[in-house]
Amino acid sequence: MKAQNAQSVAMFAEKPARSVDRTTIRLEGYEFEMYLGLHDFEKKAMQRVKLSISVELLGAHSFWDYDPLVAFIERNLVGASIETQEELCERVIAFVEKDPNVAAISVRSAKPDIFSKAEYVGLERHVVCAGGA
Repeated sequence: MKAQNAQSVAMFAEKPARSVDRTTIRLEGYEFEMYLGLHDFEKKAMQRVKLSISVELLGAHSFWDYDPLVAFIERNLVGASIETQEELCERVIAFVEKDPNVAAISVRSAKPDIFSKAEYVGLERHVVCAGGA
C-alpha cells in the first residue's frame, strides 16, 4: 500500500512542461445606464448597458485587483455619452492595458433593450497586449 501511495504522489509531482500558463479574471454582465448610440433616441435617454470583461494574466498564480476596473466604470462610463460600442470597448481596453501584467483583454458590450425579439445587440473586442504575444 505504501509503495502504491508513493507512486501516486510521484505521478502528480512530475508535471509536464507547459508552454504558457495563464489566469483569466472575469467581470460578467456588469450593468449600468449611459447614453450609448448614434440615433437621436439613444442620445436623449439613458439605456441599460452590460459589460463583460476578461483579463488574461501570465502565470497560474497571478493576482489582479478588479476593484480599480469597477471604479473606472463607475467614474467614467456610468451616465456617460458615447456614440458607439466600439468606442466604449476601446475605453475599457485602454484602461486595462496600462497594467504590464495583462497579457490579453476581451470586452463585450451589450445593449439589451434595443430589439424586443433579441436578447441584446452587442460587440466584442479582443486585444493581445505586448507582453501576452
